[in-house]
Amino acid sequence: MVELINSGLRDVKRRLETRNLSIKLREEENERYMKELLKKEETFLPKRKDYFDKILEWKEEFIKTQQFKNIYESLNKTFISLIIFRGGWGHRIPYEKGYGCWSNLCLERSRNMIYEAGYKWGGATTLINLCRNEEQFSPLYLKKIFDEINDKSIYKKITSEIKKFPRS
Repeated sequence: MVELINSGLRDVKRRLETRNLSIKLREEENERYMKELLKKEETFLPKRKDYFDKILEWKEEFIKTQQFKNIYESLNKTFISLIIFRGGWGHRIPYEKGYGCWSNLCLERSRNMIYEAGYKWGGATTLINLCRNEEQFSPLYLKKIFDEINDKSIYKKITSEIKKFPRS
């Protein structure tokens, strides 16, 4: 009977050692990930304002187009907000590599560009109106949006999103 209990205790000890090793390895991996991410952020930091300004410039040009007017008119009352970009968080670095962290960049009927962010299946917990506030955003996040504007893939996203709206 004593040997049976000792065997059980050895099993528990092995499981705890395995769990502790797993936790340590995950923490080391997260530390490496954060160091790499912060290094990338630092690399693009000098261009953050440029990316931000180009995004706002694109928005101002796009809302003057006939396409935007057509979206506004054809979707009528159903068009409140149009998602033009989806990604991870852009307003802060999330823990655990950003699993479950989402964000949308939306162009509203009012012609404001709104950043919204949340976690997993929940609603938006952060809303930021993009006016002149580039310091609130990651340069890598802004670069991704800038790249989609430059390679014109942002228009594929817009097309995909307007197809989701019911027609009036």
